[in-house]
Amino acid sequence: MKDVKGVIFDMDGVIIDTESLSLVFWEKILKKHGIQMDREAQISLMGKGRDDTIEGLKEAYGRELPMEDYYMEKGQAVIDYLEENKPGVKKGFESLLKYLIENGYKTAIATSTVRWKMKNRMKFLHFDDMVDDVVCGDEVKKSKPNPEIFLKAAQKLNLTPEECIVIEDSKAGVEAAYKGGFRCIMVPDFVKPDDDLKKKTLKIVDSLEEVEEWLKK
Repeated sequence: MKDVKGVIFDMDGVIIDTESLSLVFWEKILKKHGIQMDREAQISLMGKGRDDTIEGLKEAYGRELPMEDYYMEKGQAVIDYLEENKPGVKKGFESLLKYLIENGYKTAIATSTVRWKMKNRMKFLHFDDMVDDVVCGDEVKKSKPNPEIFLKAAQKLNLTPEECIVIEDSKAGVEAAYKGGFRCIMVPDFVKPDDDLKKKTLKIVDSLEEVEEWLKK
């Protein structure tokens, strides 16, 4: 599209296949502490930052529980796993990124993940060296569904929201893009888009391969 000058990617669930991994380890950590994981509750927290996630966990499982500790325990378990197992890249991402770079699009990653965790994920992949900028969850005051992270990413690219496409997989991410005035393409991972999400997206696709095909047209 001629009026699109930049593409802003979410990371977990869009670039790398870590959302399923997160669910697996949340189930293990909660079970370890005698808690049965509520799958739908966990999925609803995807895409949100640390504070909002912890608040959601307390609401789902009990405010008396030390969810801050469980959050850190789960995060370390994922890091330990990734140290030994390279995270899977989502289908079509490498080809799409190459296409964007070759055709002069500006690119950024805007992730609710804090920077030290992001570096741990990306050190196996080096995509952060290929995009123009990266904004992490600990670099903004308000997490998704607030649009701050996408607005900051667009600002770093010297583009307006209208000149950018956001690619997201989570409800919180789609809401953030919509509130910020961005056009959003949703690539659903665990969250199935309802009618409200459909109204807030430019397009819903099955894979990043379809994003590349759409841009070419």
